[in-house]
Amino acid sequence: MPFVTALALAAALAGCGAQAAEREAGGPRQPNIVLVLADDLDWTLLRFMPEVRRLQRDGATLERFYVADSLCCTSRASMFAGQYPHNTHVRSNVPPTGGFAGFREHGGARRSFAVGLSAAGYRTGLFGKYLNGYPAAFPADPGWSDWLAGSDAYHGYDYDFSDNGTPVHFGAAPEDYATDVIARAGDRFVRDSVAAGAPFMVQLSTFTPHLPTVPAPRHAQLLGRARLPVGGAFGRRISDPPRWLGARHALSLRDLARLRERFRQRARSVLAIDEMLGRIRATLAELGVAEDTYVAFTSDNGYHLGHYRLMQGKRTAS
Repeated sequence: MPFVTALALAAALAGCGAQAAEREAGGPRQPNIVLVLADDLDWTLLRFMPEVRRLQRDGATLERFYVADSLCCTSRASMFAGQYPHNTHVRSNVPPTGGFAGFREHGGARRSFAVGLSAAGYRTGLFGKYLNGYPAAFPADPGWSDWLAGSDAYHGYDYDFSDNGTPVHFGAAPEDYATDVIARAGDRFVRDSVAAGAPFMVQLSTFTPHLPTVPAPRHAQLLGRARLPVGGAFGRRISDPPRWLGARHALSLRDLARLRERFRQRARSVLAIDEMLGRIRATLAELGVAEDTYVAFTSDNGYHLGHYRLMQGKRTAS
């Protein structure tokens, strides 16, 4: 099964028009595309994700891939539109300088890759997190065939999604855990698309490991002894720091305890993402379309925990 990251995915999407012409002329079948997009995930968590590591072994990893911005909505807008933030005009998570409203106001929804894919004959599905500020009572943006999305399921429970324009509430039952809801919706969409004989693109966007970093109940007590990664830039002092970093004190024992617990919660929360990836790949194999499908796994941005003596966060130049 091919494996690409979001950068290579953009190249695959760009060729859809040509592939549509080939299809009409009896040429090769258009490839399916699965994009799993995590929120605030960094490399240190991959050791807890055997399905992601299996995907790496089966395909390729772009180790020098960079997102356009280290902020959720800004980065995602660039992924959807294929443009830098100064062209999407989405520079923050909220209006007037960004958010879902800013993305639509500046025409980002009309430039989304979903529009091009739909025109090329694809069934398109987005399940999970869309753009910050997207209201659950709002219909899907142009180009999407199926849609179960929202912008505020960070706590894992008690949230609202738009089910193709109809608000749906998910409560506190174990099956309402957001990552699992996303996984079930994606699995159903793939099965329906294969049954319909149509090429498909599905995006599964999780709310984890973003704060408050809530794991699935089945994982909540795991990884109690997971070690905080302390190599590389962790705790490092810079002799001539840039102004935004400033002179920072060494991490205290209290700081280390907080970072350790945050890391463990992040690790617990990605276990369900890894299960989701394994489930979707198993479904592709079961339906006989694995070799016709590109599977991409990436994150909207990374995260730092103790790097250069910074506490948890992402909105820095590190």
